[in-house]
Amino acid sequence: MKRVLRRGIQQFNILEKREIQPDDKFKEFHDKTSALNFLRGLMRDNFNTIILRNMVKQKLSQSRFSSVGERKVIENLASQLVSGQLKIAMLPVAIPSWSYEEAAIEEEEEPAAVVPPVAD
Repeated sequence: MKRVLRRGIQQFNILEKREIQPDDKFKEFHDKTSALNFLRGLMRDNFNTIILRNMVKQKLSQSRFSSVGERKVIENLASQLVSGQLKIAMLPVAIPSWSYEEAAIEEEEEPAAVVPPVAD
């Protein structure tokens, strides 16, 4: 299941341990504090919050989840990131390639308008 989170133009995919491919590259979290700081930055976006809450909701029973606040959500996910149960893969940023020089060249290449000769 693909879970894509966004922060600015950067996108991240959260993968469970069973979804990881050998050639995937991930953000490293050596301690819970670094994982918490990363997740707090993502939680500023409502779309990300919904995705992260749903991830924790799937792991916990419905009754336990209703009493868990945002802090517990990110603490739970941070523990999973540090233990390696979850991984964060940075997705490539697609930046459109456009420059003034390219636009000027395209304009110069347009054919000249044909003006019919004026009869005398």
